[in-house]
This record gives sequence, structure tokens and C-alpha cells, in this order.
Amino acid sequence: GDVTIVDLEGGAEIALDVDADGFLAPWWSPAGDEIVFVDSQHQLVATPADGAVEPRPIMQGQRGYRFAVDPSGQRVAVVVADSTGPGSETHLAVVDRLTGEPEVVIDEPVAGMWWCPSGRRLLAMLRAGSEGEPFVRWGVWDGAETTVLAPFQPSTRLATSILPFFEQFAPAHSFWAPDGERVVT
Repeated sequence: GDVTIVDLEGGAEIALDVDADGFLAPWWSPAGDEIVFVDSQHQLVATPADGAVEPRPIMQGQRGYRFAVDPSGQRVAVVVADSTGPGSETHLAVVDRLTGEPEVVIDEPVAGMWWCPSGRRLLAMLRAGSEGEPFVRWGVWDGAETTVLAPFQPSTRLATSILPFFEQFAPAHSFWAPDGERVVT
């Protein structure tokens, strides 16, 4: 099925040529002219909100699994996978939304990521310890390098109610202080 954009003022509808089976929580560009999402082929794509052209891949030849767009709309943090589905994640890349140029910022799987309010830093939740241990750690990328913080045990609610639904919670919940200088662990 198609994804439809509805104008709440006039009621006009625009059907986008998107396979809804793979459609996860979208992201609107700051100007409202483009939507970024992961399609049914697990490709990170962008499409004009007016439906004028088909979606274009943001990253060529790589599968995206989860993503977060920086506040400026210029960069996308994306969990890259070697196949489809949970457990196939390999690393975290930051991709220029317009050129598609990726940069690997964390070379291991991440559970979720959050841009600081200014977009200068990216916070990523990493596994810590061996399989079955409930500990995680934060990795903070500052645009040049990643600093890994001490391991901690996340709350049961965070682990079971928030992280599995990262795409829905990331835009509304932040671990960052408004100034982007501190995080809650």
C-alpha cells in the first residue's frame, strides 16, 4: 500500500510511491519539503513531500536499519546492517543527506542514537560485556572521534519499552541536556 500525506487545512491527499510494508517512523526535513525513511528493502531513502519524484537512496548499496537525522537536516546517523532484521547490525555511520557520503563513527552495533540539540555531537547506546549481560555504555561522537563512557545497567523500562521502539521515541525523548554539554546515564 501507499503512504499518504494529508493536508489538514484543505484535505488534499498526496499518495507517495512507497512500499508501506517497510515504512518505519519518518523524518520531515526542517523546510517540510522532504521525508526520510527506511523502505521495504531496508534502504535509507528520501522523497519529496509533494510526491513529484520517486524516493532516492541516501546510501548506495548499504542497508539501513535505524536512523536519526541531525537538527539541521544535513546528516543522518544510521545503523548499517549486513542483512535484514534485528541482530544483523554491524556499525553506525553518519551520512551526508545530500551526497550520500558515509563515515563510520562506531564500528559495532548500536541500540539507538540521539543527536544533541545543536547537532554537534551524537550519543549512541552500545552493548557492554558478553551476551546476556544487561549492561550498555554510551559512545559520544563529536564530529571527529568517539569517546566511550563507563558501562551501566539500563532500567527495565528503557530496555523493554523504549529501545525496541527507538524510531518512535527518539524524536521526542533525549538523553542530552539542552546545551548539548551533558548526558543522562
